[in-house]
Amino acid sequence: MKRVQLPLEGRNRGVARIHASNFEHRGMGILVSPRLVVTCAHVVNYALDRNADAQYPPPESARVVVTFPLTRQATRRFQAREVDIRTKNNAVALASGEVIFDSAAADIAVLELDEDAPGAAGVAIIADIQNAPLDDDALSSYGFAGQLQFGHHVHSRFMGPAISGITQMNGGTPPAAFIERGYSGAAVWSLQHEVVIGMVNARLVDESGGSRIAYMIPAFALKEASSQLPTEVHTIPRDFELIWTTLSIGWLLLLLNHFLITQGGSPAPDLSLSGDHPQLAAFAGMHLFAFGAPVLYWMLRVQAKTRSLHDWSWRVPGFAFVRTRTVNRYRTALSALVLIILSVFPLYAQGHFLRKFHEQGAVFAYARDFGHVVTDKSKCLPGADDNKLCALDGAGRYSLAPVRNGAEGGYWNNRYRYGEDRNGSRDTVTFFPILQPIILEVLTLLALLLLVSALNRVFGRGIS
Repeated sequence: MKRVQLPLEGRNRGVARIHASNFEHRGMGILVSPRLVVTCAHVVNYALDRNADAQYPPPESARVVVTFPLTRQATRRFQAREVDIRTKNNAVALASGEVIFDSAAADIAVLELDEDAPGAAGVAIIADIQNAPLDDDALSSYGFAGQLQFGHHVHSRFMGPAISGITQMNGGTPPAAFIERGYSGAAVWSLQHEVVIGMVNARLVDESGGSRIAYMIPAFALKEASSQLPTEVHTIPRDFELIWTTLSIGWLLLLLNHFLITQGGSPAPDLSLSGDHPQLAAFAGMHLFAFGAPVLYWMLRVQAKTRSLHDWSWRVPGFAFVRTRTVNRYRTALSALVLIILSVFPLYAQGHFLRKFHEQGAVFAYARDFGHVVTDKSKCLPGADDNKLCALDGAGRYSLAPVRNGAEGGYWNNRYRYGEDRNGSRDTVTFFPILQPIILEVLTLLALLLLVSALNRVFGRGIS
């Protein structure tokens, strides 16, 4: 049975090669959608036998040849026409023979294939990294030097802007391979961020071979030059996954601990916000969910939006301490597990906490402060003082006790308590009727809406 090649991953996604009509190599390209390839304008001009800085549009019938060298259909030739090009007269020829333009927009071309590219080629994901400096980051590119039969992966380091919209990259010490003539249009892959952050457009190698410098057009300039290019914008901080890991694990463990206490016992009651009291554990658990869930579900939504062009499993934040290649192979399963754990259990637990809050326990108030005379002592919690905590008439989760006999009453001054009499003890916490439960319910609804929105972002339409 014929084996089907799976789509290429990582730095190998979307690698395209540009040829002249006689199939001679002219440069590289980046497949950004099934039919769009972005490359350098001078590469297209060379492929069409024009001057590197030619500005006039080619004839409608003009075609360049595109191949996908890392697929099993590497020799299959695709025809492509130019649909967007940016060139300017003031281009500068470097000593190496390459051409560098005065701005990024001056050397960008978008090609449209006459038919879809092979699915196995994968689609490159270009990202504008705004959340962290790229200084000295490790980079990788793949290309063909001249008419060589085999391409080479080369490494470089991010250095910084050379001119506006052009970024410098430095190569390693010889004899390590480096960018050569023929690499123009190649993707620049960031090993740290695992996305394409730019496109090679020139090199500078002196005659002695001592200078190993190349230049790329960064992602933001590619996006500015052509609105047709799908691009992610990474604005979340570099330590986002560490923050996510700490908050999500801590929150889930606290939520689980309080849930177990409501079920009859927990191995760590001292780590709860309510001791080992089941009713108060449910009350505390409500608050944990109401204030924690919106934050985590918002973070999930932010990650999904940031990775909008990635496969859905990459739109779910990973745990900072398990980012390895082995884990990435099982990322789909792990991402599904994370979503289940973060949604099913917390929602079930919150439903349990809310039900326990409404069906069990009671709201108490200080009888003397509200001017109430309570004759039924069973409504009061045990205590020696004459200002007992009692379940006063009118005092409830969504109602206030009436003030009688000119008493002071009160609301913010700890006059209401929530809890229950358990084995003769006064197990209560400060409570604010009406306001507090409504806030908790509104936050719970907000968390639910954020989760739905986040899941829509995770599983929404994107380029996989």
